[in-house]
Amino acid sequence: MKKNVVLSLSLAFALLLSGCGAGAGNTEPAGAEPAGEEITATASETAEPVSESPAATAVADESGSYYQETVEGSVLNIGVGSSVTSWNPWSNGMNAATSGSMGGMLYQTLMTMEMEPVLAYEYEAVDDTTYDFHIWDNITDSLGNPLTAEDVVFSYEQGIASGNAHGIDIIETVTALDDYTVEFTFSHEPYIGDLESVVGQISIVTRASYEASSDNMVNTPVGTGAYVLDKWVADSITTLTVRDDFWAKPEQILSPSMECSVETVNYKVISESAQLTIGLENGDIDFSNAITNEDLSFFEEGGEYAANYNVDILPAGLTNYLLCNCSENSVCSDPVLREAIYYAIDAQSIVNGVANGMGIVTHDGSNATLQDYNTAWNEEDNYYNYNLETAKKKLEEAGYADGKLTLTLYCESGDLYTNISTLVQAFLNQLGINVNIEPYESTMLADYVADSKSWDLLVCCFGSEDYIVNNWAHICDPANWSWGKSYNFIDDDKLVELLYTCKTLDGHTPENLDAFHKYATDNAYMMGLYNGYSCAVMNNKYSAVYNIQNNLIAQATIFN
Repeated sequence: MKKNVVLSLSLAFALLLSGCGAGAGNTEPAGAEPAGEEITATASETAEPVSESPAATAVADESGSYYQETVEGSVLNIGVGSSVTSWNPWSNGMNAATSGSMGGMLYQTLMTMEMEPVLAYEYEAVDDTTYDFHIWDNITDSLGNPLTAEDVVFSYEQGIASGNAHGIDIIETVTALDDYTVEFTFSHEPYIGDLESVVGQISIVTRASYEASSDNMVNTPVGTGAYVLDKWVADSITTLTVRDDFWAKPEQILSPSMECSVETVNYKVISESAQLTIGLENGDIDFSNAITNEDLSFFEEGGEYAANYNVDILPAGLTNYLLCNCSENSVCSDPVLREAIYYAIDAQSIVNGVANGMGIVTHDGSNATLQDYNTAWNEEDNYYNYNLETAKKKLEEAGYADGKLTLTLYCESGDLYTNISTLVQAFLNQLGINVNIEPYESTMLADYVADSKSWDLLVCCFGSEDYIVNNWAHICDPANWSWGKSYNFIDDDKLVELLYTCKTLDGHTPENLDAFHKYATDNAYMMGLYNGYSCAVMNNKYSAVYNIQNNLIAQATIFN
């Protein structure tokens, strides 16, 4: 449903001053009460991003093995917000955040998203579009059925047909060359991150066990992982226990995801955040990543329960953006006006206002926490660092007088995005630009964005958990959008050429990444605002280990 929203400056800067927000990062904060007086926008004086606490790192021995002996009688209790609805290895439910770590304990993939060996111990490129993967010859599932290359082919056929795996459209064929070699052919040479998506998402099971299941493993999962489902009461508790016949030898455990340090893991469904806090306080659960900002203070330094708990601050995969409509149908087609807009925005104040300081400002159109982000960009003067004087000069250069320009801003409905938009509106009001905010439901937003005549500004988010080039591609790759241009209607062949150079395995170099960053910045094609954070609390009897998506690897928990 479409509606116009114009919020007051006092409400906008009440958000800034109070730092209100029930959740961190890209969770939705609670609304703020309007302040008693209008407040002038000023640059943030507390522009220090939240630092990450040192979560534990699983360490391999000299041979590369992550093997840990299972601690006899050990039990780890994890609080989650919802229950698994299906254990089918390719169901959408297995991709849910609350069940991702559970699924990874029962089922295994060829490799992890970090390209660590799991079922496959090595691979080689036969040519630019053909890759062979070699799997271990001693893999068995929890019913004792051996796993071969034919089972891998079967699993990929099922996984692709499910439509629940993303980023694997590159796959053309999957073939068993022999009992323990699987060959993939791709539609084109893999881009950066493609192999990770291909080998790290599809759960592999034996065809024998799957076809013997009367319910497609919806209720009775059988995988090759180190754990089996011992108990499952929907909306109550799930109990996983370690297998006594797990196939992997110590020297084959080459990823933390293959560990089994904990004998029993209970996932307890606690839907109310306040009850999760109580569960931690009374020892009913040992871990939760859904504690509100308000309750985090109990477990942080100086808090009532700080002596018994660690708080891990984890970067979220989503990046929040302010985009200008670059089509000829918007006044924002003028790059000088776009620069004026971007220089008027204080991103750190947005972090403080809508995310309670739980975020890091990005100085690029990408996630500042990813492995290939260049931290030198943070020191640049030309990436729209908040400067109202510069913004006013740019606005004058673009030919607009104070108060003579009104822009339409689209955003996703929900407190987070409307609050970000409110602050953008307030900052641009200080510049002399009027802004009308129009929020839409997430399922409808792209349909409205497709009409380039209807909007000028867009507050949105895109995710990437591996490489910044995938952040850029979400917005800038015309192949992703039916209108044949970028998401915000950039029509620039050089930008696309630079993007695709960075996407190739050979072209993904610091020099090429910097060239794209500079070109996009010089043309004011997009403004990354910030990346949010999430928080996890764990009893300090243990140390948590996380994967690249910052999901807990429960089976790799370290005992202190």
